[in-house]
Amino acid sequence: MKNPLKNINWNILSRGDKVIWAMMVLLLIVSLLGVISTGTIKEVNVWSVIIKYMRDILITIVVMYVAYLIPYDYYRKAAIWSIFIVIPLLLWAHFSGTKISGQDAGRWVKILGFSFQPSGLALISMVMYTAVYMERYYMDKDSHKPWERWLLRLWLPIMAMFGLIVIHNLSTGIIFIATYYTLLFLAGFNWRQTC
Repeated sequence: MKNPLKNINWNILSRGDKVIWAMMVLLLIVSLLGVISTGTIKEVNVWSVIIKYMRDILITIVVMYVAYLIPYDYYRKAAIWSIFIVIPLLLWAHFSGTKISGQDAGRWVKILGFSFQPSGLALISMVMYTAVYMERYYMDKDSHKPWERWLLRLWLPIMAMFGLIVIHNLSTGIIFIATYYTLLFLAGFNWRQTC
């Protein structure tokens, strides 16, 4: 039986964007501090919290590596389809959100016994969708000049997600919309079209 570890390209850490790797390590360290402080507040065993955190980090690194192996063309297609998945999930959460600890949590949905927040998926979907739109925008700016096309292609789906998020979770809604405008700013999009 072949060893699957031999097929892994271990040189991945020497390639790629060093700034992204550094930011990932920094975020992991900062999140570890948050996990430790949460464990002490709840008066639980800090080491059990750290072990669970390390397990989650390992899963995350595996998922990141798998995502790295997927050709970026698939992400373009996934970005478009993600809108048609995320908006119905946000609607589902809005109209029949799961109750967490007896409180109405319209931002949660439960599928196959797992509870999650569609707003987290919406943030990823928005980033991917906006990136795909901006790529197409720069390839053919003239096709995006009429405001109706810009409104229907980018603003409407993003604002639909934002509206469904901000109703139940103001802080996540602010992060969502701030990330959206930051992406447009960094991409050099015409600011008169972003309002």
